[in-house]
Amino acid sequence: MGDISRKGDIQVNIVDSDTQYKASIDASGRQLVSTTPVTPPDTTPITKSYFGTVAGDEYVYYTITNGKTIYIQTLSGACEQDSVAGMRMVLYYDEDGDMSSPEVLGVIFVNGNTFQISLDRNFTGDGTKRIVLRLTHLTGGDLESFSEWKGYEV
Repeated sequence: MGDISRKGDIQVNIVDSDTQYKASIDASGRQLVSTTPVTPPDTTPITKSYFGTVAGDEYVYYTITNGKTIYIQTLSGACEQDSVAGMRMVLYYDEDGDMSSPEVLGVIFVNGNTFQISLDRNFTGDGTKRIVLRLTHLTGGDLESFSEWKGYEV
């Protein structure tokens, strides 16, 4: 059974016996839940990420292994504060392998914060189909950022 703790007058945290945060209520009253995606036994975990400076667009490509099915679990991202707009991070399914008709799987916008969404999508590879992560700095200049998606292949 997890312990419930209270920090000051504004934040409540629920942690398990290993002191891993499972849920929080922040100062604005939002409930935040965080769990690590579970990779089932006998599967191959996949994590693709980008960490660095973005000026314009950056891409991270992953070709789905021929005959394997990929299960995409999460998309997360963070970036330093930008005085105007911040970053957009989009995860696509690229069936043709050339971005001619990509399907949007998830989108997050960040600006001086961290954000994560859960996804429950799967696709079977043929050696051409890809998952593409696109990071876009929405204004001029460059911005330090991090984004990743996680899943597994069977």
